[in-house]
Amino acid sequence: MDYEVLSPWAHVDKANATTMRPRLKDLNGKTIGLFSHFKEHSPLILKEVERQLKEKYPSARFSHYQYIRDTAEIINDEKYKPSFMEWLKGTDAVISAYGDAGSCSMFVAYNSAFIESQGKPVVMLVKEDLARPAQRGASARLAPRLRMVKTGIMDMSMLFSLEGVEEKIIRPGITPVIGDIIDALTTPLTKEEKNQVAVEDQSGTVFKGNLEEVNNFFYKKGWTNGAPIIPPTEEAVAVMLKGTDLPRDYVVAKIPPMLGNATVEKIAVNAVMAGCLPIYMPVLIAAVR
Repeated sequence: MDYEVLSPWAHVDKANATTMRPRLKDLNGKTIGLFSHFKEHSPLILKEVERQLKEKYPSARFSHYQYIRDTAEIINDEKYKPSFMEWLKGTDAVISAYGDAGSCSMFVAYNSAFIESQGKPVVMLVKEDLARPAQRGASARLAPRLRMVKTGIMDMSMLFSLEGVEEKIIRPGITPVIGDIIDALTTPLTKEEKNQVAVEDQSGTVFKGNLEEVNNFFYKKGWTNGAPIIPPTEEAVAVMLKGTDLPRDYVVAKIPPMLGNATVEKIAVNAVMAGCLPIYMPVLIAAVR
């Protein structure tokens, strides 16, 4: 038996998509902002970047800002945003660090995308095996072309002491990529980077196949974690919608990380997938809200 199924993916408003900012022609005489996350070793990494850049660009200036909150976006932080915005005004470009864990990679990317949206060219440093979550974070904030430089520097959070890490871990990790950091700040934008970001809208995607094919398709799309789903056909969604008087196109909320429009219909699609009953809809809508 074949099922024609609806997408659980919400429509994302792309009006605020980030356009990449022009790169610097040269670093001499420029003020480079060094934006670090909450971990103690993050500023140490950026201090080594500063040291090596100073050797190549003696007239360059550097300004540090450490955002000490874990898994938070500074755009929404009433306490730190004012000082951050004042700091950002005094920079010509920004280097952010460090994507050394899954959540760190995502949130450094979120904050880096925000910096780029404020008119400052950015390059983000990320541990080489965490480039994908960092890229997903940038894409979630509509900046999928955010420039990143991969390094082999480990997550030093679990070290008993940071004594000697500059010479033993950080410097050997930065030296091979300092040229890449410079290039990311100075190489002119490509044609693709100059264009408005293209984010695929999968909210209208329709797929037809048998039960196994539907489950495989949803898994490949990243719409499930691999657990079996009930196919969200139009008929099944229509039955689910009987559990609410709200119109199917009513937007209940915008859902992170991409701030997709959680319409009543999309809630119903996801409810069908999870095996819910129509009487659950008021509770699901309240939970989403």
